[in-house]
Amino acid sequence: MKRLSKANLLLEAAQTLPQPFSWEDLVVRAWEKHSEAFGLKGYRALYPDSNRVSATLYGALGLLGRGLIERHGLQRFRVVPTHMAEVRKVV
Repeated sequence: MKRLSKANLLLEAAQTLPQPFSWEDLVVRAWEKHSEAFGLKGYRALYPDSNRVSATLYGALGLLGRGLIERHGLQRFRVVPTHMAEVRKVV
């Protein structure tokens, strides 16, 4: 199985949410689907780590900066529709 980057894992988790989605929904869904990547250090199976999601979402190299996810209001986001099909191909 091909190992996916955290960005791909987060994008895949985001596309499973009703669009648009809240920040909290994204943090929880990313952790539910990929606790090894988005779980709190030392407690990966028990608690999500919002800092890990934040690091993957924000910044020039994050999903927002690369235009794969866009803001849709205050603390609300959505996967850019043209990337929904791309995510399905990768996963």
